[in-house]
Amino acid sequence: LFRAVGPLRYTRRMTDPTAAADDVADLRLTLPDGRTLAYTLCGIEGGQPLLRIPGTPGCRWSIRSDRSPWLARNLRAITTERPGFGASTRLPGRGFAEHSDDLARLLDHLGITRLHAGLGGSLGGMQALQWALDDPQAMTLCAPICASSELSAMNIAFSTVAREAIMRDPGFQGGAYHDSPPGPNIGLAVARMMAHITYLS
Repeated sequence: LFRAVGPLRYTRRMTDPTAAADDVADLRLTLPDGRTLAYTLCGIEGGQPLLRIPGTPGCRWSIRSDRSPWLARNLRAITTERPGFGASTRLPGRGFAEHSDDLARLLDHLGITRLHAGLGGSLGGMQALQWALDDPQAMTLCAPICASSELSAMNIAFSTVAREAIMRDPGFQGGAYHDSPPGPNIGLAVARMMAHITYLS
């Protein structure tokens, strides 16, 4: 399922990737339930499809400022957004699998029957891995980055505390904070600190 594709040169991510993104198409798909799924397309037209699933937080503009490695490998990069991030409509009460359903509809919309690779970081990596397990024919390669196929009891505990920090922030407003900013910024900051502890331990 995994294959080395050669070294990629590290490039510092731009502060505003949209500032030099003439080669990137910023697109929307209206899903059957009326929600919007926002995504970007870049790379070789008709190239091998690479689906990129950002972690949390992350958006369709979580892309390399130097996209030449994708061009050199004849890749067509599709970068999506999780429900409720960026321009994508939130999905109240969503579970882990629903976003994979959205991604399958996106690939159908783009006429892609099989991905060259599904790539995701953090929670996006776990989703890419779950999708590969649920539908092995969906992709040739799966590349979960900084992700795991299972969690220890300690990691579940850290995740629970982080989630509670977000939900108990008054700015969370029961999840309806998108229309009345600023949102649960303090809870998100605490959750990110908790996550950082697990990354370094």
